[in-house]
Amino acid sequence: ARTIEDTSVTGVAFDAQVYPNPYAEQFYFKVTTASQASFTIQVYDMMGRAIETRTVNADAIESTEVGATYPSGIYNVILTQGNDIKSLRVIKR
Repeated sequence: ARTIEDTSVTGVAFDAQVYPNPYAEQFYFKVTTASQASFTIQVYDMMGRAIETRTVNADAIESTEVGATYPSGIYNVILTQGNDIKSLRVIKR
């Protein structure tokens, strides 16, 4: 039998969530990470068109407001930090 081992130095997994979801005004990120590397936020509509791309410092990611100017709809959000990538879906009412 093989054992799969967590090789991360910190032992802290990378995870991200968006809230509130669905949202009316803007949404925010809740992120678990040990890294201080900056984040790249990429937002796409359901047709695959890029709506927004921005880079945010790690210490500001959870206070960053996203999506205030988007029309109502469903969006795919790609949050990247170094080699860690999280794909999320958010709905604007």
